[in-house]
Amino acid sequence: MKENKLLRLSGIFSLLFILLSFNITKVHPADNNLAAKLFKEGEKYYANKKYPQAIDKFRKFIMNYPAHPDAPRSLYLLGSSYKNMGKTKLALDRYRMFLDYYPYAKEMPSCLYEMGRIYEEKKDYDASIIPYKLIVSHYRNFPELPYCEYKLTLIPYYKLGRSPSLPQLDSIIKNLTEVMDKYPEHPLYEEAKTAWISCQVKKADIYFSRDQWQEARKSYKLLLRKYPEYEQKDYLLFRIPYTHNMERKFDKAVSGYKKILREFPKSSWADDACERLASIYSGFLNKPDKAIYYLKKIKDEYPKADQAIRAVWILASMYEGEGRYKEAIDCYYWLIKIDPKSTSAYKAKAEIRRLNKGLKK
Repeated sequence: MKENKLLRLSGIFSLLFILLSFNITKVHPADNNLAAKLFKEGEKYYANKKYPQAIDKFRKFIMNYPAHPDAPRSLYLLGSSYKNMGKTKLALDRYRMFLDYYPYAKEMPSCLYEMGRIYEEKKDYDASIIPYKLIVSHYRNFPELPYCEYKLTLIPYYKLGRSPSLPQLDSIIKNLTEVMDKYPEHPLYEEAKTAWISCQVKKADIYFSRDQWQEARKSYKLLLRKYPEYEQKDYLLFRIPYTHNMERKFDKAVSGYKKILREFPKSSWADDACERLASIYSGFLNKPDKAIYYLKKIKDEYPKADQAIRAVWILASMYEGEGRYKEAIDCYYWLIKIDPKSTSAYKAKAEIRRLNKGLKK
């Protein structure tokens, strides 16, 4: 229905529009020499980006020679002149007139393409889809066909809300994969690749949020296989062992967290990996020495991490449990130094006094 509206205008309104636009009172007989001169002048002005002069020539041409073979191109270039001047409303009016009066002209796909670009720039994606679809359906030899196909897959991605559904993401991923495979050298490939990655991460994160650990892990691994250079690879590497952790597959979880520390020791996820390792070793694998190693690693290498204070409190407690009181006291002094006016520092001072009393006895 929308495509039909785009391709045809009411005859009455179109006639009124053309009369108002070009002040036609009668159609002048075509004079080929004068027509050719006027058209060439308009083209020359257009090529030299002198759009006001080009507009004047093309308006006169269409007014005087509406049935001339160059009339369709004149109208198209008139619209494009307005577009290049930033007068997109006037450009769209001329392009719509072109669709109504010259639907079989060779400039038809170019006209549709320019309309799609204008709507796209206005972020009117629903409107831009229509001309792009018409090009893909009817003009398979049009040079900008790949652009249109890319945009028809990217626009649904642009329109994704904050909470996309899995079917939405699956559809976009599938379509992006097809167009990227089809046109791997196109300038829009990188944008499509970014969209594909984003959708794949969103899909994995949905599974993750639903505790569907196996599906989440599968999606993260697919992304790593397809794009190992992904800039947030450390995030994916953290998520994968987390799913193993939640499934109580602790050996795999430990291996995954250690991989982050090897490959991304300065990552924002490295301190989280240390904390998870300490938790697994102390709570599930009964290896307190390993837990102490990773808690101390947080204290020494990631002192500004969000969980550093919590980790050092646990570390002090573990030292005390093993009778390593001086090391526990060192931890409490660290807590005081890191934030002297905090509640944590106040409590650390109390612990130091308690331990010192015990040591004196």
